[in-house]
Parts: sequence; structure tokens; C-alpha cells
Amino acid sequence: MKGIGIDIESVKRFENLERKKNKLFFKKIYSNTELDYCFKSKNIPLELAKFFCLKEAIYKSLMSINVTNLFINDIKLYHLSDGSLVASTNKNINNLNIQISFSSCKSKCIAFAYSVIQ
Repeated sequence: MKGIGIDIESVKRFENLERKKNKLFFKKIYSNTELDYCFKSKNIPLELAKFFCLKEAIYKSLMSINVTNLFINDIKLYHLSDGSLVASTNKNINNLNIQISFSSCKSKCIAFAYSVIQ
């Protein structure tokens, strides 16, 4: 089974978010590791938008191949030692492979996800 997802987000939407004030929103979307990474960056709104956009694209790709009982915060993004960003889920889905790509500019982020279950 193969699925594809795409998402685009405005960075402006993430400009006034504060870690303590928006705790409930963050808990629904991001892991603590993801939040730590975003809030340590030089451009916090851009990183928050990028991670959100990637998670939405991954979610859409998984829903298109009937992966159910999955929430956005079940999708985990992390960096490998070479700096590349990879995705996984905390659900036990055998033979799942998720490929991601994203791009951003000052005001927008776009993400693509391709998911395969063999």
C-alpha cells in the first residue's frame, strides 16, 4: 500500500505561540524533543511551522492507506547524526517506510510525505 500527503502552512500562524501559554496545543502536536529543538532554533516560528507541516503531510499519507487510530502526536520527527530529518510513529506498523521532503521560505512551509507498507 502506498500513500502520499502534502501540506502547506503559513509561518505567521506560529509567530505568537509561547511554550507555556500554548502548552495544550503543543502537547497535541509535538513531542518534548521536537519542542526543545524548535525553541532552541534561531527562527522558532519557522521550525514550529516546519514540524507541523511535516506531521500533517505524514498524517494525510497514512490516512490515505487506511492507517487508523493515529494522532498527529503519534508521528515523531527526529534528526540523525548527519543532520537529516526522519519520521516514524510510536504505533507498531509492520514494514512502514515514510519518506519526507520539505521546503520553506520566510513566510511559508510546504511538506510532502510518501508512506509505504509492504
